This record gives sequence, structure tokens and C-alpha cells, in this order.
Amino acid sequence: MIDLLKLVEDKKITDNVAAKILEKLVEKPFDVKEYVTREKLEAVSDIEELEKYCKEAIEENPKAVEDYKKGEKKALNFLMGKVIARTRGKAYPNVVRKLVLEMIG
Repeated sequence: MIDLLKLVEDKKITDNVAAKILEKLVEKPFDVKEYVTREKLEAVSDIEELEKYCKEAIEENPKAVEDYKKGEKKALNFLMGKVIARTRGKAYPNVVRKLVLEMIG
């Protein structure tokens, strides 16, 4: 449990990933650090990689971009969801939000 908290604190894994690991820990204890490495669950923090995912989500969903620019805030969440899905839940939402907003103006 301590290793799990340390990974979250050090931003090595997202809260979402930590919650999933916690569910598994309740069932049976295991080496969290080894599990995170083996399952490739480390947080995606490479800005260039995240920018690529954001760009793809924006290009593939022009209607959502248009809707956001018309004031529909849910459209931003939709775009963020697309990016986070591409990272399999391993991106920090606040970082994705900032990047998407910068890209769509």
C-alpha cells in the first residue's frame, strides 16, 4: 500500500491507475512497483507524446472542437476523453485539458 501511495505522490501513476491497482491489492497483496513496470502502467508524461494524441483527437473530432467554440463545455470533456483513452487512462487529465485548450484556442 505504501508503494502505491508513493507512486501516486511521485506522479509515476495516475489516480485512475492507482484505483485499479488498489482493487487488485484488496484481493491479494503483490509487489506494486513490479506490477506497474510489468503491465506498463506508468503515467504518460511525455509532452510531445501527449501533444500528438491531442492533435489526433482534435483532427478526428472537428464537430467537438466546433461545439466547444460555440460554448458547449461538454465537448472539451469529450476531446479529453479521447486523448485519455489513447493513453489507456495513463495521462493526467489536467495536463490533457491544458494541451487541448492550447491547441483549439
